[in-house]
Amino acid sequence: MAKCLKCGTIYCVYGGSEDSECPKCKSKDIDTSKEKRLFKK
Repeated sequence: MAKCLKCGTIYCVYGGSEDSECPKCKSKDIDTSKEKRLFKK
């Protein structure tokens, strides 16, 4: 999961892509830290 830092939308990131964009506002300013934490466990 990733969270857009611009509009706050939480959405699924397929393939763990770092350069994906928010589906709502198309911002690339996203936080994928939640996703990384899930992969470490």
